[in-house]
Amino acid sequence: MSRLCPCGSNQDFRVCCEPFLSGTALPATALALMKSRYTAFKISDMNYLARTTHPSTRAQFDVALNGQWALRARFHQLIIENFDERDDDATVVFRAHYSMDAEKYVHAERSRFKREGEQWYFVMGEVAP
Repeated sequence: MSRLCPCGSNQDFRVCCEPFLSGTALPATALALMKSRYTAFKISDMNYLARTTHPSTRAQFDVALNGQWALRARFHQLIIENFDERDDDATVVFRAHYSMDAEKYVHAERSRFKREGEQWYFVMGEVAP
């Protein structure tokens, strides 16, 4: 039975983000990494999130705290507003719609990514207006 990928691509999860989360493939772009990280939050795969955070900022990612938060949140939609990739650096501006404790929220962020070799990493995010 096929199931649509949580990232919103309208593709089957098995051919979209699952290969990235399972470690059998690497996202070819920062945008693909961003979408797979959203999927990881949606399915509470904190190990993937830690693994794809750049080593220079990985210590700031609290696996336990983020895992507790992700288990409480219900993610509804990822909207990519802007994507700019140049050589080994990229930015993705997005809005993630979610609810928690019967309240609806929108997390808006401008995320920075860096490629080292064939691997893209999330470096840091800042809240977007």
